[in-house]
Amino acid sequence: MEALMELKKMNIEDFKNQMYDEYTKLFPEDEQRDWEDIEKSYYDGVEILYGIIENEKNVGFIMLEKLNEDYPYYIDFFAIFEKYQGNNYGTMALEYLIKNIIKDTPLCLEIEKETEKDINTIRRAKFYRNLGFKKINSEYLFFGVRYTPYVYDMQNRLEKSKVDTIMLNYYKNNCGFESIINNFEIIY
Repeated sequence: MEALMELKKMNIEDFKNQMYDEYTKLFPEDEQRDWEDIEKSYYDGVEILYGIIENEKNVGFIMLEKLNEDYPYYIDFFAIFEKYQGNNYGTMALEYLIKNIIKDTPLCLEIEKETEKDINTIRRAKFYRNLGFKKINSEYLFFGVRYTPYVYDMQNRLEKSKVDTIMLNYYKNNCGFESIINNFEIIY
């Protein structure tokens, strides 16, 4: 039987009941957003929650954001549950997202900077590049961690300075202005 992969839009209560425990297990505590912040972003119309469904079972989730119609989509959090990792679900989910949800709208994300000391950073970067994401020639130092932005933009509308502004605004939305002032730096 062929796998039936889809992304199912979720309301905040379903996400809390079905996905939030996995979210807290899969992401380090210092990278997680407070539940109240996630809930606020959802009710403000910024956070869009998707369950990754394969043959009617939850295998992961995507927390997608869009600040307004002028902004690209931003992958806030994306995860395949541990017991389903290594089965191509991540690739299928992002391909579904690009083809059926974001369509021609650009998509941004950032990952920890690739380093030889952490093979997972190299694997993540390769994963996104294989899907057509392009590395932007910037780095962000946020709370002492270096991040590299990537963009999926088939029409090449997002140049480096625009991506830097976009990412700064997403950080402000998620972490607050005070956190940005004290803990964020764009490295060129």
